[in-house]
Amino acid sequence: MAPPHAQTRPGVAERMAIARAATDAKIKKSRHGEQAKRNSRLLRINECQKTTGAADGSEIAVPQAPGAQQRRLAVEPVPSVISISSAAIPRRSSATKHEPGPSSSPTSPTNTTATNGASPTEGMTNAPEWYKRLKFVQKPSDANAENILRSVIKDLPEKIRKRPTEKAKLFTEIRDRLHKLVFINMNKEILRRARVFHDDGLVTLFKPELSNGIEFPFDIKADAQELYRKWYNQIFDTYILRGVELGKPGRKDQERQSDRIQNGYPGRVHANTHGHNGLVNGQWFPTQLCTVRDGAHGATQGGIYGQPGEGAFSIVLAGGTHYQDRDLGDRIAYCGTDSEDGQITPHTQRMMESVNKHPVRVIRSHTLSSEYAPTEGFRYDGLYDVVGFSLVDYSEQTHVFEMVRQEGQDPIRSRELGLAARPTQQEIAAVVNDKKLRGYRDRDKVSKREVHTAH
Repeated sequence: MAPPHAQTRPGVAERMAIARAATDAKIKKSRHGEQAKRNSRLLRINECQKTTGAADGSEIAVPQAPGAQQRRLAVEPVPSVISISSAAIPRRSSATKHEPGPSSSPTSPTNTTATNGASPTEGMTNAPEWYKRLKFVQKPSDANAENILRSVIKDLPEKIRKRPTEKAKLFTEIRDRLHKLVFINMNKEILRRARVFHDDGLVTLFKPELSNGIEFPFDIKADAQELYRKWYNQIFDTYILRGVELGKPGRKDQERQSDRIQNGYPGRVHANTHGHNGLVNGQWFPTQLCTVRDGAHGATQGGIYGQPGEGAFSIVLAGGTHYQDRDLGDRIAYCGTDSEDGQITPHTQRMMESVNKHPVRVIRSHTLSSEYAPTEGFRYDGLYDVVGFSLVDYSEQTHVFEMVRQEGQDPIRSRELGLAARPTQQEIAAVVNDKKLRGYRDRDKVSKREVHTAH
């Protein structure tokens, strides 16, 4: 018989029952505790809402100890049901894309629909349709080209705003990089990544209302606008003679084969219209044929281009002829063509029809003996009014026309302007290199060969 103080050891079944009972008690206590906490929190929120009437997350007053200043808290409404969509869970295979560049600036428009529901074309007020349809490409095809674009559009202007005393130096950097961009290969994806056609893109360099208070020099405005229009029309070819079928330089035993514009070249612009015709002041062309290609002039050799009843659209000032033209910059004395039969020539008639009517585009050639002549090629120098004429040779019906440059235009971009002159150093180098590649060994002889009869 067991002693009185001995206890009977419970069996296995009894021990398991005791353990389950203890576990159930802990779970019940825990559930009651959590429910009590939730109830207490909801009660406090309800009391605050009764006090202030704020049920939408607005600010409420929290009672403080006597004499203490009230502090204000923002209480977010508690939803009755919280649902989690599978779309809100990020997946490794579709990481969120971030578009670098000006969009990350607080002052720049954001082009994303994931966070604010904005239109994909927001901030593209005047962008071409092909640009609006582009999707952002995560990996750059040419990081160097993109970096130069970003520096011109964003980085350097931002430095000017922060360090206005250094703007002259920074303008020089912008000017130099714009000149280099002319000869850097571009494509649509690079332009899209750099936000070139966004409202905070390249347009900020030539539209004062978008420049954030920076007054850019006139030549920077013109060069940026020229690039803008070129890329807008999807002209990405950097060759100075793009769209031209190349001839061959003349040899001793054969005639020189002339260049000509390619049939169906999509970048061709016709010149039979008055006004700037999409050109910017100082726009440069390597040959007179290229002035025809881009709509500055309409004749590959003649100096006057016009139509009956419309007057003259454009003229070319060139040297190497017997005509006694006088170039004073803003004023020009320009000779019409000589007659062979004693009658006024059609070209001279076009100039007469322009007197005190339509302005005429003036293009200067490098062959011109004038301080305003470009170093190489041809340069568009703006609009001139034909204000009068006089007859200087009756037998040949030679007339001299007085032309005056219209006011309000930017200065002529002659050599005296230094870095603001056209052609740029990069354009001059491109001409010299092209002549060497095509077999022109003597630049002086080349210039004489390329002199087109200006009238």
